[in-house]
Amino acid sequence: MNKSSGGITMVAAALGAMALVPACGMEGDGAGTATPLTEPATPFAAPQGNEGDSTKACPTRADWATSYTLAAGSWGGWAACYSLCPAGSFAYAATLRSESSQGPDDDTALNAIQLDCYNRTTGAYAGFVTSGQSNWGTWRARGVTNPYDVSNPFVGGQMKVEAPVGVDDDTAANNVNLVAKNGNWTTLAAGTSFGSWQPVRSCAAGQAICGVSTRIEGSQGIFDDSALNGIAFACCNF
Repeated sequence: MNKSSGGITMVAAALGAMALVPACGMEGDGAGTATPLTEPATPFAAPQGNEGDSTKACPTRADWATSYTLAAGSWGGWAACYSLCPAGSFAYAATLRSESSQGPDDDTALNAIQLDCYNRTTGAYAGFVTSGQSNWGTWRARGVTNPYDVSNPFVGGQMKVEAPVGVDDDTAANNVNLVAKNGNWTTLAAGTSFGSWQPVRSCAAGQAICGVSTRIEGSQGIFDDSALNGIAFACCNF
C-alpha cells in the first residue's frame, strides 16, 4: 500500500538533527596525515544470500570491547553471531541492500548492510562482513569515511525506522547514516525513506566499529514482509 506523506521525515530535517554527534566521535579531522585506504584488487561486488554462521562457533577478537544496537525494529530474529572484521581491521566503508518503493505492492525497504574492512595500519583491504540478510532489492552505492584513511574508521550512526503501521504496509528499517571517528557523516544510498530517524548511537571513546549483527524477518509468503529490522555494531579498541 502507498505510504502517506505524513509518514516520511524530510531528509533535510534529519541531516540537521544528525549534527548532534556524540563527543566520542569528535577527535580532529586527521586530513592529510594518515595512510590512505586501498581498494580491493577486484571490482567491488556485494555478496548474495546469507552467510549461515549459525552452524559454527561464533567468531571473536581479543580487542572486541563492547557492542550496541543502532535500532531494533519490531519483527524477526537476530543473527546467532556477530560477523567480525579480521583482526587489526575496522569498518571504513558500507553498502546497503535496499528495495525501492513498490507502490501498492509490498515494500520491504532495507534488506541488508555490508561493512568493508581495512587494516588500521597499512590500509589494506581485509574483506567484508554482512551478517544475515534478505534478498529483495539491489545493492546501492558504497559510502566511505571522510577522509578516507586509516585514522578515520566508522564509530557510530543513526538508523531510519518505520514504526508498525497496523493493517498497512510495514517496512521497519529504511536507511542508515554512519559517522566516522573525526565526526564527519556519510550518507548511505537507499531506495526508500519511510519512518523517522532514531537517536544517534556510537562506540565508546577509543573504540571503532569492527563487526555487525542484523535482525531479519524471514519471508512471510503472501503476507507483509519487512526484511531487515535491526542492526547492531561490535566495537573494538582502536
